Amino acid sequence: MALKNPNRLLEAWKQTYPTYESKKFTFFSFEQNNTKLLSSVLERAEDLSFALSFFSGADLVAPFIRGVTKLQLYIKQPSDIERFKKLFDFQEVANGANVELYIPYDEGVFYQTQKITTPFGKDIPVVSNIQLYMDLFNNPARGVEQAEHLRELKLGF
Repeated sequence: MALKNPNRLLEAWKQTYPTYESKKFTFFSFEQNNTKLLSSVLERAEDLSFALSFFSGADLVAPFIRGVTKLQLYIKQPSDIERFKKLFDFQEVANGANVELYIPYDEGVFYQTQKITTPFGKDIPVVSNIQLYMDLFNNPARGVEQAEHLRELKLGF
């Protein structure tokens, strides 16, 4: 089975996609270099289930926005929040976060997670390009621009 008009479906879906229903937890990491932080997560979070999304994922899949300064990822288990905090010394903050952990309202965000090679040569899980598009499109911080760049480069419709 194939969609006759995937463009039309995507246009309708992005207008109603409930990104806001995912629970967001914001943290500050003393590691200010995003590449080093990403490398550290890969080295030390082996038994934690996660996938990059939003600008963190887009920066690896279809770079467009310069100066990505936040690590944004979905985690599967609410209990993993405490594990991430302890493992990386994340400090919970209301403002000035450079790490955002999301617990999705639906585990569908992990459907067709892809492995993307980082600048330092290791593979990291990133949500599917469709999920990435949905998350970006609904993000007010230049998300629409990044989403449309991703769509043009990777989705092809």
